[in-house]
Amino acid sequence: MKDPETGNYVKGDYMTQLSVLPTFSVDTLDYIKQANKGSIEADSCYLLVSYNASYGDTIAPMKVTAYEMTKPMAEDQEYYSNYDAFEKGWVSESNQHWSSNYNLSNTSDVKNFKIYLNKKYKKDGKTYKNYGSYIMQTYAEHPEYFKTNYKFLHYVCPGFYIKNVGGTGNMAKIWNTELIFYWTRKKTINKDSTAVSIGYNRFDGTEEVLQLNKIENDTENLKKLA
Repeated sequence: MKDPETGNYVKGDYMTQLSVLPTFSVDTLDYIKQANKGSIEADSCYLLVSYNASYGDTIAPMKVTAYEMTKPMAEDQEYYSNYDAFEKGWVSESNQHWSSNYNLSNTSDVKNFKIYLNKKYKKDGKTYKNYGSYIMQTYAEHPEYFKTNYKFLHYVCPGFYIKNVGGTGNMAKIWNTELIFYWTRKKTINKDSTAVSIGYNRFDGTEEVLQLNKIENDTENLKKLA
């Protein structure tokens, strides 16, 4: 966003971790398998970025990229608003990432935009249909990873770095980022009738885990102003 007084450009990115409840579950796995020819799959998965205020031109086109973190950022360190997660190795440009175009013209009570994580996801030599399928299959194999935030962050999802990669003219005040995924379940009743329904679950960026802002100024322009 451009400061109208100084002409200086200010850019904001952020890192968010996600919290898991000890009661997390994804329905009866057998019903999900019935709907997916024996496989545990998510139909769709996305990051829901919610904001409660915006500044500037709300219809300006913007582009954002979500990078999966390489490892979770440590809670016992102090971070300043100019921290560089890429330079410190917390995240890499080569990491799995997903992009989305958006603007801030949402007029609903809960203002938000989505970053879809539906392309194929690869980890430890295995390819998954999407990020949601990775979450669900990992849960099926290792439900113990979903019992504490520490295990979830270190063994499943280390968090996401949300980076502005295009557009200027507005800024949003983000208050929550959620990872949401949906699946289809199918249940055969009395051998001649089948019930089909949709289930979903989510992880939130809460106070129990880290969220860090990154503020980047146009340093060359600041030098000229000085």
